[in-house]
Amino acid sequence: MSLSEKVKERFRRMFSDVFFKRYILGLWMMAEGLVYDMFDEKLHVIKTLPDTFDRIFAGGDYGINNPTAFLLIGQKANDFYVIREYYYDSRKHGRQKTVSKYVEDFQSFIGNDQPENLFLYPSAAALILELREKGIKYVRGADNTVIDGIQLVSNLLSNKGGRLFAG
Repeated sequence: MSLSEKVKERFRRMFSDVFFKRYILGLWMMAEGLVYDMFDEKLHVIKTLPDTFDRIFAGGDYGINNPTAFLLIGQKANDFYVIREYYYDSRKHGRQKTVSKYVEDFQSFIGNDQPENLFLYPSAAALILELREKGIKYVRGADNTVIDGIQLVSNLLSNKGGRLFAG
């Protein structure tokens, strides 16, 4: 049995991106932990980043048992570009890193790019202290309003007042 074009069109309107690929096309797409279903690799992943940015900043999520991630982000007008990503999952690698090692990793990660700010959750106090002791004075406590942050990224991915791209 096959679906009529009318039914298929209704499903196309009901599902988008990863859910369309999974439920309608029957492709095995990973959706576990998916927050931004409007992310579209064809739209949001670009081959070439701008040569210059109006400002550069970094953000991080620090974990000992959970993964640690840093993003280096450039802003040009209302658009944001993920320049680089650092990701380390201690469970996957079978060993944890010390706070000092994460600081070394962060310094290597940013390279010659000097962000205006590094936003980290205030609960990452040991990492923040160690970064400051190593001369990284631009560390700031992030706003822990998760829903507002998810909404901001959703708006950027939906092209509402700016756009978000990854290189």
